[in-house]
Amino acid sequence: MSKVETESPIRTAPVAKRLRVGDRTLVACLGCKQRKQKCDGQSPTCRNCRRAGRECLVEDPTTKRHQPRGYLQSLEERVAFLEGMLQSVNPDVARDHLGQKVAAERAFSTEQPQATASDTISSTSKDALEDEKVDDLSSEVGLLCLHAAGREPHYFGSSSGFAFTKVLNSSLKNFRSQGPGISLGCVNDSSLNTRSIVPPCPLPSKPVASMLTQAYFENIHTQYPFLHRPTFEKWEADVMAARDGEPRHVDSIMLFFLYMVYAVASMIVPFNPEGSAEGYNAAAQQHMDYVIQLDTVESIQAILCCAMYSLRSPVGVSIWTLSGFALRQCMELGLHRNTRKYYRKQDPLRFEIGKRVFWCSYGLDRAAAITLGRPFGIMDKDIDVEYPLDIDDAFIDASGFHSAPRSNPADPPTSISSAIHTFRLRRIWSRINESLYPSVISADADILASPAVVQQLREELDGWHASTPPQLPPISAALSTFTSQEWFQLAYDHSVLMLYRKHLTTEYASRDANAGAIFLECTACAREICHLYRRLYIHHPVSYTWGSVHILFLAGLTYLHCLWTSPVQDQNFQRNEVYGTCTACTMVLVVMAERWSAAASYRDIFETLAGKTMSMVCDRENGVWLAPNEPIMSFEQDPDMSLMNEWIMNAVDVGMCGGVEKLLSDLVGDPFSSL
Repeated sequence: MSKVETESPIRTAPVAKRLRVGDRTLVACLGCKQRKQKCDGQSPTCRNCRRAGRECLVEDPTTKRHQPRGYLQSLEERVAFLEGMLQSVNPDVARDHLGQKVAAERAFSTEQPQATASDTISSTSKDALEDEKVDDLSSEVGLLCLHAAGREPHYFGSSSGFAFTKVLNSSLKNFRSQGPGISLGCVNDSSLNTRSIVPPCPLPSKPVASMLTQAYFENIHTQYPFLHRPTFEKWEADVMAARDGEPRHVDSIMLFFLYMVYAVASMIVPFNPEGSAEGYNAAAQQHMDYVIQLDTVESIQAILCCAMYSLRSPVGVSIWTLSGFALRQCMELGLHRNTRKYYRKQDPLRFEIGKRVFWCSYGLDRAAAITLGRPFGIMDKDIDVEYPLDIDDAFIDASGFHSAPRSNPADPPTSISSAIHTFRLRRIWSRINESLYPSVISADADILASPAVVQQLREELDGWHASTPPQLPPISAALSTFTSQEWFQLAYDHSVLMLYRKHLTTEYASRDANAGAIFLECTACAREICHLYRRLYIHHPVSYTWGSVHILFLAGLTYLHCLWTSPVQDQNFQRNEVYGTCTACTMVLVVMAERWSAAASYRDIFETLAGKTMSMVCDRENGVWLAPNEPIMSFEQDPDMSLMNEWIMNAVDVGMCGGVEKLLSDLVGDPFSSL
């Protein structure tokens, strides 16, 4: 073979045009090459591109990707900066970033204490920020825009050393056979970490797919509007057309969200003849890895889809864990900060979806953390992003808004009005928890729990309840409690119990001058919750979530506690009223326990305590009852206490409602002393 023949493949391969300037070899940009102009190789933009106002890109000789000049150098400088930040936090961590660590040392040099994160932004980004007069970007919100290829901007606070480490894939696949996954389950039961393998379901027919889509967006989306319905319906049309042989673009993102929406909807529709929730979920898992690894808003939407599944399924991942993952991802992308002025050219639709994604994650986190008595994933003081605009999905797209957002409470509600109203309630819950139930008791605890603080929180609750928007009735049958107006009454009553729960315990009631009025009000709210759930069950065959189990159980337990320990001696509880309330709560708990076996312990605990309380009411009517100095049940005297102890331990393993411990301690001695 001749020398020419051996070299011909090399000569025919595309080689970037290079210029020799002094000791440097510069690569000509693509614009100059296409126009056969002489490129001066200036960074970040050559003179020809700067004059023409075009982007100056060069071709990477290895990957053949088109990228800005100095792209690799800018990445190295940013990595060096982050390594310097990491070492400043933990000096024991070694930096191995070759010679680029000099930049990090310079950024953190004691001779230049004024250096901030904004010093590391590329010159192009600096020019844009200077034009907008936001040079103090770092000091205001700590945003570091890492414009890597195909990646969304990431957020770094002033003291951060590194971003959220991705551990989602293994966690999202760690299904547990318990309740609907709001707790971490029994750590000693190995059976909780296994699940039967369900084969993936194929896509449903168009009529069934349309039915499932409508069920999801009319019953789930109204409370957690993290998806955009027109976008989803376009994906659905493209996937269905591609299945029928039409040339359409279909990717893993489309397939994942279609399967997950069908999976969640299948758990609330009465009957799906073509597939099961488990089968659709199994099909979605085949595409989950790709979506999660995108590290974008779509990744958070995928986590929230998994949360919607776990929330309604007896098998799933912990809601508390999922909401924590979602919030971490939101913080990594800066969705918890008001960054609108820094991204004025951002897609309006994507910006709104980002806000919806954050507030849905926030709402899930607050509900799960407060229910289980666990720490929040983010504190309110770190949030300044506004609520989503109150506008229907149909009137917003990438080009902008095609209708004015709802701003007057008298205006008709939109499809997300109720969700925004729920976000406001979650913030009130957060303030109640931080003010009245601090995880660490401090010297300011009495100040935080002062009557003035409680009264202010009550006024906020009353204002929230008075401004409740009307519910949009679903076109089809209601399949979720959230679609009924009673849901907001349930939420209000539960919030009142949350506000006053500490005042009901013995140690507080004995020194509270208003204890009698508080006991009566909590009795009324708890009774209303029990009857509302019974009414919803009888008149509306709706599905319930694990959160409903906790709300109902806590309401029933509070009702019994108030009957047994109320300091008001002249109150007259009617036997029929007590029987009706206890029966209503028991009936719904029995139904829930049939659906989720882990709820059986809650049912058994309430049934036993309700029986003892109704006997107390009968004794009182017969004139033989006196205000007890002892709990309803005693471990030393009652033979049923062995079973009660077992039920309480099971409930604790699954996830005991926050605040239940104190109420149970008053009714059953101290059942947690042996746990």
